[in-house]
Amino acid sequence: NEDLLQEALQSLIEVASVEPDFFKQQLQQAMEPAKLLVEIINTRSVFEPGLRNLALEWIVTFLEKKHKWLTKQLPAFAQLALEACMSMMAEVEDGEEELRIWAERMDDEEGDEDEDELFHAGEETIDRIADALPMETISAPLCQLVGRYAAMNEWQAKHAALAAIKQTIEYVEDKSHVDQMADLLMQHLEHPHPRV
Repeated sequence: NEDLLQEALQSLIEVASVEPDFFKQQLQQAMEPAKLLVEIINTRSVFEPGLRNLALEWIVTFLEKKHKWLTKQLPAFAQLALEACMSMMAEVEDGEEELRIWAERMDDEEGDEDEDELFHAGEETIDRIADALPMETISAPLCQLVGRYAAMNEWQAKHAALAAIKQTIEYVEDKSHVDQMADLLMQHLEHPHPRV
């Protein structure tokens, strides 16, 4: 029942925000509940977007509360969180009608770029991760993920890679990484899909 799952996820988020140490032992032993929640995030056909957003919210809430501990004791958590964000950011609807609606929104003076709920959740969360963790901790997995998504054929993956750069560039201090990100952006200036 989705209502029960929603209630359970909300309770997990509340515990993570009030008493995050509750999860430390299980995370160290089996990376749970993080693995289960990432499974929910990545199961497109079964779970509705609201539940998937709640699962992602637990991950980022715990990360924000225990960022020092994660950096020292469980660096793999950052990789897991970034992968979940990128997966959601690649979920942008494709089709003529969706493109027409997007183009109309782009012409709107409000400038609301995207209405895609999952994309925005992933985009906001990747920014929160970059804000919470030192760039040295996330730089390698982030660059690897951005490179992997940029190399995919689907425009949605390229869009996700470029959005990840947009969300994290302000935290990058290493000039060589900034140059790599700029090169990747420049490579996609002439991409045939307008959303890239």
